[in-house]
Amino acid sequence: MRRGSSGPSWITILRSCGAYEAYVRTYRGMPSAKNAAEFLLLDRLFPRSIIYSISRAEECISAIDPTVDRVGHSNQVLRALGRIRNDLEYRPTNEILEELPRHMLRVQKVTREASDAIRQRFFPTQAEPSWIGEIS
Repeated sequence: MRRGSSGPSWITILRSCGAYEAYVRTYRGMPSAKNAAEFLLLDRLFPRSIIYSISRAEECISAIDPTVDRVGHSNQVLRALGRIRNDLEYRPTNEILEELPRHMLRVQKVTREASDAIRQRFFPTQAEPSWIGEIS
């Protein structure tokens, strides 16, 4: 996020995510752009952070799909989630902040792709839904 750009403050962003109190307990001070972004994106213990959510999604996919070690939709999901997780975890926070909109677009794209792959794997829609009701 550029310095001097207009928009909500980091306090407002943290509060809107329900993260302000947890942030203050973790960092013990007023939010800086670097610390607030790091907390919302990379904190492994905060349930609303992106990394926490991605890691939890990976765990859930592994738990619900017994074919996770075989080629299939689940591997596509895990690969996509793993790529975005690694990209965020191993990139310096300052780099992420400089290109925050681009990184967030990638997170949204991967999340959408994972959601589509999960839907196709577990909720196939080849058959037309039909209503089976009582005959009057």
